[in-house]
Amino acid sequence: MKNFKKLIFAVALLLHSTLSIAQNIKHYDGYVEIDAKKHVLKAEFMISFKTLPVGESMKLFLHRASKNLVIKSGNKEIATTITDEEFVEKDHAITFERSKIKNLKLKVSYTLNLDSLSNNGFRFHKNWIELNLYTAWYPINTNYGRFPYTVKTTINKEYKLFGSGIVNKKGRKWVIDQAIPSIDISQIFYKELEEEAIGNIKLYHININNEAVTTIKRNTESHYKLLNNWLGQTTSTKLYLAVSNLKHTTSYARKNFISLSVAKKYSEPYDKILAHELGHLWWNKASVNSWEEWLNESFAEYTAIIAQRHLFGEKNFIKNINNLKKRTEKLASPYQLKKGTKNYQKSVTHKGAYFLYELENKIGREKMAALMRTIHIAKITTTKDLLKLVHDNQGKEIASFLLNLLKH
Repeated sequence: MKNFKKLIFAVALLLHSTLSIAQNIKHYDGYVEIDAKKHVLKAEFMISFKTLPVGESMKLFLHRASKNLVIKSGNKEIATTITDEEFVEKDHAITFERSKIKNLKLKVSYTLNLDSLSNNGFRFHKNWIELNLYTAWYPINTNYGRFPYTVKTTINKEYKLFGSGIVNKKGRKWVIDQAIPSIDISQIFYKELEEEAIGNIKLYHININNEAVTTIKRNTESHYKLLNNWLGQTTSTKLYLAVSNLKHTTSYARKNFISLSVAKKYSEPYDKILAHELGHLWWNKASVNSWEEWLNESFAEYTAIIAQRHLFGEKNFIKNINNLKKRTEKLASPYQLKKGTKNYQKSVTHKGAYFLYELENKIGREKMAALMRTIHIAKITTTKDLLKLVHDNQGKEIASFLLNLLKH
């Protein structure tokens, strides 16, 4: 989140959803060395492709402060051109000739000073080194699709690791494996932190007072239990929840992993962010490369509002809906909205959520709850399929009502 009143660009890029249309990449293999005392990261990534993308040139985005950049294929160095084009923040575009790639493999080597990390909210902290898409710490082009990854990291011996993937320690190396295709390699190296349990959820936190920790644990348990009972058991049964008060600007959800940024005081607006991110454990199936992501974002947002209704009562629900109505009055519908349009993210998150509220008003709470469960179980990934399901489940009139909302 840019602040607690806005849902972030982060969740817009929810990365544990279904495969994107282009699926060129087969696997990422990363070999990383982190010197936490000198704040330096040295990395080498081997990117294996299934097929090469169409076109004469290729492009990868990487932090603009990266140094000693070398790109090779078939043991031969490839000439590159760097432009100011950004994907997230403080990164730049590296272009090279597609024909130079041999055997569908590309090696990218570089060094990066951790004090230069992208996104001010993820600056280096000696007890909490958080690396993710928003820090632009690894080479990426989302147009080439998602990928499973294995990253092996050597770091000062006092550090441990958790993140989105299965973590093992082999000697001095920490290994994180993610078999589920993603476009984010998110991991947190930490020391001198306490682990706490919320059922099967592991909670890690930094700069959070005891009162806030108690509230977060209670609310997480309530939301998680409600959503499992309502929508069906999530496949993310082993969940890591990272909560930090480090002036982060971004909260995000990945497969089996949530990073939640909060202020000194944990209030209901931050709790809605928590509930939204938990909601993405269910609402994560649609493409994130087009307006269809409203099926992820709006459903997660409305799920969060319902979770808070369950926890805080009707008065809180009315307040949330009034806020939602006010902030969406002048927003365009997410329906066929072009990515990159002004206020695009607000539309696919908040405008769609208000449409779901209007749909609930039309058919009633019980039917809406059952419908949302059916939508999740059916693994709906497109609006076309959603409208067909609504037609089959609720009838032609209700499907037309929803379509008219979307086209409004």
